[in-house]
Amino acid sequence: MHQINHIIRSYKDNRAIASTSTQQGAIRIVPRCVSTS
Repeated sequence: MHQINHIIRSYKDNRAIASTSTQQGAIRIVPRCVSTS
């Protein structure tokens, strides 16, 4: 449960980064989400 909370928090952080650096951020987020799940 604690790890899921951590993943959700990092996912929100990544989304904030993605909105500032747009495509570059989104491209970096996708592989990270896949590797965590």
